[in-house]
Amino acid sequence: MKRIYSISTALTFVCATSALAVDKAAVLDTYANIAAAKYQDSLVTAQTLQAAVNTLVATPSAEALQNAKEAWLAARIPYQQTLANDLMVSSGYRPRSDISADIRL
Repeated sequence: MKRIYSISTALTFVCATSALAVDKAAVLDTYANIAAAKYQDSLVTAQTLQAAVNTLVATPSAEALQNAKEAWLAARIPYQQTLANDLMVSSGYRPRSDISADIRL
């Protein structure tokens, strides 16, 4: 019985080891794709924010201000997600807490 347990344990270890073997290039490709998607989302929402601010400057109104606030809040989420990439790239980087991110409409 002990021998069967040892063989099954060894087989499990061999199978698990090969299943957990990771191709570094595949991991880097996946990370790069995820980072690119985050930056793309951040760019799109930043462009929407820029358009809302331009509208607010050109034709100030309560509605334009509200639209700019909403665009700013929407742009914060993708931007904050890109900060994790900075943590991995920059040594000694400390994310700041942004009081302005807590603005309520």
